[in-house]
Amino acid sequence: MEKKEPLISVIIPVYNPGEGIKKCIDSVLNQTLQNIEIIFIDDLGTDNSMDAVRNAAKTDPRIVILVNEVNSGPGYSRNRGIEEARGEYVSFIDPDDYVAEDFLELLYRKAEKTKPDIVKGDRIQIDSYGNVYHESTEISLNTRIRKGLSEGSRIFSLFLYNHWTAIYRRALLTESGARYGLARNSGDSVFLLRACFAAKTIEIEEKAIYYYVSRDYSRMNDCSAFRLQQELISFTDMISFIQSHYDGSYEQRLYVTTLIQYHLRVQAWAAQTEEIREDAKDYLDKLRMYTTNLSFADDLQKMDPLVDVLISRNYNLSIFPYRIQGIQQTIESNIEVIKRWADFMNLYPENASNDLLGYYWRKLYACTLSDPRLLQKGLSKSRKKQFYKEIREMTKTVNDISMLKECRSISLFIATGINFFAFKNKIKKKPILKKIYRYILKHLGAKR
Repeated sequence: MEKKEPLISVIIPVYNPGEGIKKCIDSVLNQTLQNIEIIFIDDLGTDNSMDAVRNAAKTDPRIVILVNEVNSGPGYSRNRGIEEARGEYVSFIDPDDYVAEDFLELLYRKAEKTKPDIVKGDRIQIDSYGNVYHESTEISLNTRIRKGLSEGSRIFSLFLYNHWTAIYRRALLTESGARYGLARNSGDSVFLLRACFAAKTIEIEEKAIYYYVSRDYSRMNDCSAFRLQQELISFTDMISFIQSHYDGSYEQRLYVTTLIQYHLRVQAWAAQTEEIREDAKDYLDKLRMYTTNLSFADDLQKMDPLVDVLISRNYNLSIFPYRIQGIQQTIESNIEVIKRWADFMNLYPENASNDLLGYYWRKLYACTLSDPRLLQKGLSKSRKKQFYKEIREMTKTVNDISMLKECRSISLFIATGINFFAFKNKIKKKPILKKIYRYILKHLGAKR
């Protein structure tokens, strides 16, 4: 009997996912769409994750196992999976995430109707304890895609992240040569740019749920010289792709300015880490050099004030990192960030991860730099009182400046309070506040 070709090839790179691999395996094996192949790529991790994969393969012939010769990263592993895939569509799942049991079926049934190049689902973000951050974190992105398509925008300028929420027509990847970048960071962004640039059609199926498990040790917390090096590789890969396909369109320029803003945020985060501060300065210089060398750099400079600041070197390194996080935000979007932060703190005041708390504190601080009045507009009267109390309680616990060096999220939280509540007028009576304020001014650029 002739073997039936799979409808979807699921590609899962495996490198030290820990216990999360078991839930990932179960969620894929128990899909309501059974005619699939599941390609695991062993990237030679040091835990026993692949033992669970091999045990599952003994009883399920749909599982294919590839083994890398050396540890090569998720991009290389996914690219191997694409080469081996036989399905009409291709899906990518990270080994410590999982999907709803009807995830693949919902996406494929949508694909059956019009045969689009891409079908995109939804994402629910949870922490490692199973607490839900947001019930539907893709609504804004999916809405943006729908709105953009209705206005004639191209897919590559709309679908910018969360590559694993979608399935991709394998023929699209084969014909366009769309592959993941080989850098350890942002390789998925390289893939999305290449695939979405070639794609002509995309559909949205928001009932298809991908469960993204947010790790306490996130990519944005990986402050290292190696991380910066890898980010630069992806940056040059992506702007080189746009350069080689540049047609003078506003969409392409907007894409590059958005990309530059992301990498400026990476630089800003790295600049906070004393051990790699020189690397962060070098990173900024290289961003400037690569941007300046683009054939359409003048157009970018006229289009975006941050790019203009970058190219002209009109920045102060001690303050610029925080300015870039807030300067481009509109008042409305900043108020929305503040409201989400308030909701988040009310929902998860105790068991939230430091990673997500740090993200919201940095966003809040960026908002106060952009416009200190935003917190007044964005928080209710009762919430402002609670925030003020939290700031005061936080400062009482800081008995030594070294604590600020250990936890920059606390520093940013207090700095936000300094901006918001004008502690500067009161610090003469509070020596610890004076020390904190001086430290923040010197090391964190918390000066308006």
